[in-house]
Amino acid sequence: MRGRWIRWAGSLWLAAALAPAQTTSGIITGRVVDPQGHAVPSAEIWLTQELTGARRSTATDAGGDFVFPSVLPGRYSITVNAQGFKRLEKKGYTLTAFERLSVGTLTLELGSLTESITVTAEAPPNPDRQPGTLGRAQ
Repeated sequence: MRGRWIRWAGSLWLAAALAPAQTTSGIITGRVVDPQGHAVPSAEIWLTQELTGARRSTATDAGGDFVFPSVLPGRYSITVNAQGFKRLEKKGYTLTAFERLSVGTLTLELGSLTESITVTAEAPPNPDRQPGTLGRAQ
């Protein structure tokens, strides 16, 4: 009987020890290109959690690609800075648990970093919803 209790307690301890290793984070990826579609290497990418303002950064690789691993679920904006291009900011990306979210190809415009472009992502309109119906089917 005592042996069973020790095995049960050991199993419970092991489960508790491994629980913090589980995560609900996701991944955000994308690519940065110039107006001709060529990769922009070494562009500085900032990921900002819109609710808290928490920020982290990375840089694009030689192919213009970037990855933010281990990102907690939430709503994010991405800012891209690269020498010789206008700053690009895109808002409204929502990451859910365990998701691999691609923000797609981000095309920079020629200019200086003092100039910027801001794009806010919005949900497409629902053609079935009438104003004042609170989403009820008509």
